[in-house]
Amino acid sequence: MLILHIAHSYPPDVSGIAEIAYQTSTRLAARGHEVHVFTGQIAGAQSAEVVDGVHINRFDLSGNEALGIRGNPEPFLREVSSRQWDVIAMHCLQTWNTDLLLSRLPDIPGRKVLIGQGRLTPKDPRYRAYYKALESYGEAIDALITPSPDLDEAKFASAHQLCELELIPNGVDPSQFEGPTTGTRSRWNKVGSPWLLTISNHNPNKGHFRLWPVVRGVRDRFPTAVASLIGNNYPAAKYRLGVIGVKGGCWYACRLRQRTHSGVDLRHGIPRPDVISALKEADVILIPSTWEASPLVAVEAMGAGTPWVAFDVGAIRDLKGGFVVRTVEEMIARTTDLLASPDLRAQLGTAGKHEIKAKYEWEKVVDGYEALYRRLLATRSVIEP
Repeated sequence: MLILHIAHSYPPDVSGIAEIAYQTSTRLAARGHEVHVFTGQIAGAQSAEVVDGVHINRFDLSGNEALGIRGNPEPFLREVSSRQWDVIAMHCLQTWNTDLLLSRLPDIPGRKVLIGQGRLTPKDPRYRAYYKALESYGEAIDALITPSPDLDEAKFASAHQLCELELIPNGVDPSQFEGPTTGTRSRWNKVGSPWLLTISNHNPNKGHFRLWPVVRGVRDRFPTAVASLIGNNYPAAKYRLGVIGVKGGCWYACRLRQRTHSGVDLRHGIPRPDVISALKEADVILIPSTWEASPLVAVEAMGAGTPWVAFDVGAIRDLKGGFVVRTVEEMIARTTDLLASPDLRAQLGTAGKHEIKAKYEWEKVVDGYEALYRRLLATRSVIEP
């Protein structure tokens, strides 16, 4: 198959979207498919290259249709129209990579798949016209990949009969958690202290502002407890300030909190082996996000055998190996319960690992993508003369 995956984030960028797009693309390429990825530009990355068998093109675009798309879309649109794709799969609504194509989908050959990531804002007045128009694009979208029918995109698609739903979770490679650690806990001076870990970039929707009160509450019972937040910055999009080095999201707010409150250290630019090691060595993984689809960090915590505590976002309730909470106070309580009980931590860690092998290994996840793509192509061959 000739497959085009379109995502605003892709390695060397570090994000959940980048990891999902990378894993599905490289594994489909390894199975003999020709896979192309169109994504956003990132400093230091080539505009066009082949990495791990995947053909990558990067475009200097950002924003979305409702709030404004920054950059020249013509090179992107020209490349999309340059091939007779079998499948075009787009990550996320409310992003330039999907929004630029929605109204053009009927004129682009191939089967079209939307890969949902769990959050829509149809009640936001700035997006009303956007979602009204989206209702008319249903016939051009063949399928929506979603980890749960309860996520926003899935509910919207069902309510407006846009397309079929395909339930496919996010995944993890269990082999990366095998073998010894890199000693991250020792090198970061966390030995002898209860260690809490949060992994997410400095996007305001990741809820970093809730981490500090949680850590303060945990330290009331465990005074030596410490937390690390591993998260990279991204360039500020407003007025294209990122071009001159201004960082977006909650990067500066988190640094201000670090100066005025103890207990949390901020880490960025951490090599992947050390991130994996931290997931294995930490006592509890905290996920304070205000929205997610199926938090990849929770799935990775399951693979590492480390219990997690997360707010009730996206498809988190479908996962095992941790606690789902609704308030900061509940997160504090569940976290202290885990720190007080090595047996409970071990029990949840084992449950998470078992669930990974049963359902969330990347090869099994990609089996679902490949099967969907083949089915859509088979349906096209029946319908088209």
